[in-house]
Amino acid sequence: MQHVPRRSRRGIQSPPAKTRRRRFSRCGTEEGTLEPTYMLGIPVCTAFNKWLFNTARLPGIGKDVTKKGSGDYCVVLRRGRAFIVPLQEGDQVVSLNAVKDTMNAILDHVQDEGTSVGILTSGSRDSWAKLRDSLLLIGPQNGDYFNTIESAAFIICLDEGSPEAPEERAKHCRFGNGSNRWHDKGVQFIVAANGNSGVIFEHSYIDGTLPIPLHSRIADAIDGYRPAKANDIHKSNGHVLKVPQELRLATNAEADEHIGVLKERWAAFSDARDFIFQQVPELGAKLITGHNLPLKGTFDATMQLAMHFYYGTLPVNWQPVALTQFHEGRHDLVQLNSPAVKAFCEAATNESMAVSDRRALMLNAALDLNARVREAKEGHGLYRMFHVMEKQYPADAPRAALYDHPLQRRLDNFTIISYINHDSVESVLISMDPNALRLKYSIGQDDCLISTVCGHGKVDDLARAINRAVSIMKVLIQATPGSENGERLFEGQ
Repeated sequence: MQHVPRRSRRGIQSPPAKTRRRRFSRCGTEEGTLEPTYMLGIPVCTAFNKWLFNTARLPGIGKDVTKKGSGDYCVVLRRGRAFIVPLQEGDQVVSLNAVKDTMNAILDHVQDEGTSVGILTSGSRDSWAKLRDSLLLIGPQNGDYFNTIESAAFIICLDEGSPEAPEERAKHCRFGNGSNRWHDKGVQFIVAANGNSGVIFEHSYIDGTLPIPLHSRIADAIDGYRPAKANDIHKSNGHVLKVPQELRLATNAEADEHIGVLKERWAAFSDARDFIFQQVPELGAKLITGHNLPLKGTFDATMQLAMHFYYGTLPVNWQPVALTQFHEGRHDLVQLNSPAVKAFCEAATNESMAVSDRRALMLNAALDLNARVREAKEGHGLYRMFHVMEKQYPADAPRAALYDHPLQRRLDNFTIISYINHDSVESVLISMDPNALRLKYSIGQDDCLISTVCGHGKVDDLARAINRAVSIMKVLIQATPGSENGERLFEGQ
């Protein structure tokens, strides 16, 4: 996710002010004093807030383990080299000037090419678990290295490069060169050389709604931050800036060889994907609700139609729904591809059908989509139940025919997942399949913003599919319900 100020949806923010804001939010998550996030007027369960900071996902053979640490410090990565940066001075939160000095000291100190050990966390979990165990056998220094990073409140990655456009910022934040990251960590804040920033979350135990209060605080900090005037700029009084303690990891030949392999894989993985941030004018809340149509359902129907055009058929499409009223409950998934949605998508461009009839099918699809989401939100979804049943089914028992049914196997098809985006961030998710889409959208009053990742070279195809769907939807939205005046819909108007 990229941090974007509310007033301009985009901005530059220095690391120090952010660090102080993050410290405040960390205290709230630990003490349980943060106000809950509300979804559709219902508070979201806050039981998992404690996993936002001082956490890491430790690799294991067949099964990883989540670790909860403690400590009033973060780890700063610069060209892969790791430094311990305190977040507290005695009983007080570390001062802004102290953080500035520390960051400048790290930037001045790291002048070599650094190290690429962080990319080891990007490989398969089993191979990383075995390699991590072999590195621990080298000596206690490596145990201290891992434990210090894993127990830190969070990581700050001071990157090179100055991405500007949303697509550039997304690709820089998510990928970089792969070496200045530690992907086992729950929270990594990425800061580029020009101050543009973002954050990477370990999604296995941090659901999408969990970081929303943190994003809001960071957006407020960006909006409220005012750089010091020239005569008020902090100076270190000519003293040499003190470089914080550096962590060092001793590697072996196996690790060094694996680093080279992973760097090549990381580059190929990055090159195979393009990012798209598409602003769609006019298709916003005013247009949809002004014609007495359900806002979310109508927009979801627009995305379904776009995917119908993009893939040439209507693929399996999931949408997560927060189980807001279940303590310690994770989100369920709703299948958006339904008979009502299929009927609308197939009829949307049928010129032999009156526009009013197609509008009726659009409304039926929108209402069906809303009903599916509402049922899951109220705890009547089926995805989690069947998924857990299958995972818990005894391995030595005859396999129930249900689990091989084509409908059941759809649970494993994640070609498309769509999300409603929080309004203060530009956000993307990445699938291992370069042809899969993770659609995120924000609906404004007068427009909407759609962001996703697609296969390399597919941006124009995806943009055309979205524009075609939006063009059709605008006409259907504004058409008179039940009119039989024989009007025809012309794409591109």
